[in-house]
Amino acid sequence: MTGIIPDKGTRGGTESVAIEGTGFANDAATKLVKSGESDIEGINVTCVSSTEITCEFNLSSAAVGIWDAVVVNGDGQSGTLEDCFTVDYPAPTVIRVTPNSGTNDGTVNIENLAGTGFRSRTTVKLIKAGQSDIIATEVNVVSPNKITCKFDLSGAAIGPYTIKVENIDGKSGSKEGTFTVIAPSPTISNVYPSSGPPGTVVTITGSNFGDYHGSSTVTIGGVEATVISWSSTRIVVFVPDGASGNELMVRTSNGITQTNEAFVVASPTWYLAEGTCAWGFTTHVTIENPNNEVVTARVTYNTLEGRCSRPDITLPALSQTTINPADDIPWPTDF
Repeated sequence: MTGIIPDKGTRGGTESVAIEGTGFANDAATKLVKSGESDIEGINVTCVSSTEITCEFNLSSAAVGIWDAVVVNGDGQSGTLEDCFTVDYPAPTVIRVTPNSGTNDGTVNIENLAGTGFRSRTTVKLIKAGQSDIIATEVNVVSPNKITCKFDLSGAAIGPYTIKVENIDGKSGSKEGTFTVIAPSPTISNVYPSSGPPGTVVTITGSNFGDYHGSSTVTIGGVEATVISWSSTRIVVFVPDGASGNELMVRTSNGITQTNEAFVVASPTWYLAEGTCAWGFTTHVTIENPNNEVVTARVTYNTLEGRCSRPDITLPALSQTTINPADDIPWPTDF
């Protein structure tokens, strides 16, 4: 025997080889031999010529290391080529990772990087085009199928990353888009003022709003507000027309929202010119609702004797009503 091509194979698979030499018979058999291990018999053996044999070796449970190749003719004559074939470890593979995302403001603990072929002293990294690799720390190969580790994502670019696992022999496996770096959720710490009608300038302070307005939004009472200024920690907006209720929401460009109920949209207040229900005069007040939804009007009379209120008035959309203050104020007075 003079050679074997290829001269290596991967544990766990089947390797097709060509053995070169002289004196090979048509009924020749082949095998791989290693001290302390069971022989690996060749299958599908073909004697191409007296100088070449082809066959396959099933390496599914073969011990990693160097093996001898042996050819045995049918008459018992044999030849051995020592230390000619190497069984290697297979390359690792990456299947999934838990958790599969983390925010770029700290460290994420990977509880289960699942795959195959993991070995001791393995390195793990996150890879993204145009960015520096993020090298894992505290890598623990729990088993050939599980790794735990940590990634420091502080300041990392947002988006999908490839996870790459590399064994000590240089063989590696990776999977694209397995892990995603996301921005942290916005946090609202204060809203000032806490109430006001449409048109009020509101300042929202907190964190993780993003450095630029971009496609980020603020809605108040379900209506998008006009942004005056925007930074990562401070947003200034106008309360929009049509806003109602007490829901204020910041939605950042990456789709993360934070809702706060610290701001209440106040109903607008109108002060009317003076009137009277004394001295023989009669005053009427007309209230109109030009909106496409029902509104409630609350009327208070500021009289010389003090404030006087009446029951709230409900006005359907696009309607109006007229009231007589004399029906509401129990005494003749100016207001």
